[in-house]
Amino acid sequence: MDGKIVLAPGDVLLPFNTYVQAPVEFTIEQGFITDIRGGLDAELLSSYIKSFRRPARLRDVARRLGAGRRAHWHGLTQFGGGMGMELRSFYGNVMFSIGPNNELGGPNDTPCHFDIPMRATRSTWTTS
Repeated sequence: MDGKIVLAPGDVLLPFNTYVQAPVEFTIEQGFITDIRGGLDAELLSSYIKSFRRPARLRDVARRLGAGRRAHWHGLTQFGGGMGMELRSFYGNVMFSIGPNNELGGPNDTPCHFDIPMRATRSTWTTS
């Protein structure tokens, strides 16, 4: 998969349990993140990914649509810690995931993993 993913303010960075503060643009080439641009959020994500010393690859199921009508996007405002399950499932989000898929027989065994629920009304995901 090739393309760009642009996070918008309010999307959720689950490796950090924070909300995106300024746009972050990922460039994806052959399924790998090759560039991350933006402000502090982009720098933190880039540093996090590089700390694993292995390329960060999109999961085979990189896009999922949130369908939890009782789950809330504002979950971090009430529950700052935890696994972020409510944020992964709030209605209408699109999940951007990086991480291993070898548990199900896939070839990607990277230890780097993160999920970013994107509010579909503001974020963009383009493929080429």
